[in-house]
Amino acid sequence: MLFNRACNQISDDNKTKIGQLLNVCNVLSHNLSRNPDEILSSTKFLMKRIEDIDNNHFNSNKV
Repeated sequence: MLFNRACNQISDDNKTKIGQLLNVCNVLSHNLSRNPDEILSSTKFLMKRIEDIDNNHFNSNKV
């Protein structure tokens, strides 16, 4: 129930970006094409989410 409530609070923009991220990460997918722009966009989205959710973790792993 808590998971469903949290999912309902995700913005439509983030739902789209999460879907794209999962598609890019799905290495077992039958879709072999990986658009470099989608990969970069998904990477930036993931890093921003990590920074927003766990800033200490994000900062401790900076190179």
